[in-house]
Amino acid sequence: KSNCFLILDFQVSINSSFMATNECDEDLSAAVLACQPGVSWARLGNSLIWSLVAFIFLQVLIALAARWWEKSSPELSAWAAHYVGTPVSPPGDPRLDTTFRLAQLFCSSLVIITWIQKSYALDANGSQVLIEYLCCVVFLTHLGISLLGNHFSLAYSASLEVIVDVFTIVPLLLQRGGPMFGSWLTFSYLRTYRIWTAFVHLGKSGTLEPFLSDLNIAAFTTLIKYIAVIVTIGGSLYIVEGLGDFPGFSDSYIETNMGPISFFSMCYFGFITISTIGYGDYSPTTVPGRFLIFIAAVGGIAFFSIAGNEFLLLLRIESSGLGRYRP
Repeated sequence: KSNCFLILDFQVSINSSFMATNECDEDLSAAVLACQPGVSWARLGNSLIWSLVAFIFLQVLIALAARWWEKSSPELSAWAAHYVGTPVSPPGDPRLDTTFRLAQLFCSSLVIITWIQKSYALDANGSQVLIEYLCCVVFLTHLGISLLGNHFSLAYSASLEVIVDVFTIVPLLLQRGGPMFGSWLTFSYLRTYRIWTAFVHLGKSGTLEPFLSDLNIAAFTTLIKYIAVIVTIGGSLYIVEGLGDFPGFSDSYIETNMGPISFFSMCYFGFITISTIGYGDYSPTTVPGRFLIFIAAVGGIAFFSIAGNEFLLLLRIESSGLGRYRP
């Protein structure tokens, strides 16, 4: 009798999992990532919370380290200035800094490639996790050296470099952390920014001069920045569209001749219109709607032209040192 109950329970579990799979297969509106085990907005949110906790804890440690650094011996300060550098001068011996910049560039590229592989496999294998753990050791070591080189200043501790480090390292370390927050879906693609900063520092330090001309260094810098922007947008869209709407925050539409619309979809359409991108996924059908879009398109071109000129003027004023900008 007990065996019969076991067989029945086993069949029920198989049927329930099969039905869940069929729901994801049949429901074309279901987000693909949301149908995968171990991936959800809740897990991603937990990894963000733990990253924020780690960032706050790091700020406390840096504040304590800054007080310790003020009382450090002159010999230690001289050693750090020679091998690590200071906030205003590069290191006297650049070999340590160059080594970790190259390691940063290599490991960040490796982690991003691993993230792309996981996004297609929808899972992480043991070798990928091991590679990411080893790269995290490099990232943490380089972070400590960078903090030392900046004398544990609070300005650097709140910089984008440190923020990207914390919010990419912590989720990687927690990806096998259990059912509450462990997930292969992380923000590792954001390390494209660290690739760009590492290349910029290598260019400024003169490490690349024997291999690349100034023009080539500038071209590669621009190219890496462009790729970083594309990868950041692509990775963020992959997560948002893959996981679907936030729980309890799905959009509600009304049927019109224009198609299903909502306030948020019309805000999206308005921005796409005035920015002159024009995807074509929406098209007004009424005379007042078309007239409004005509005015918005013309006004959008004028707005972006004026705003762009003002921004360029602001950059020229700040670079010239002639005073503050007054709109």
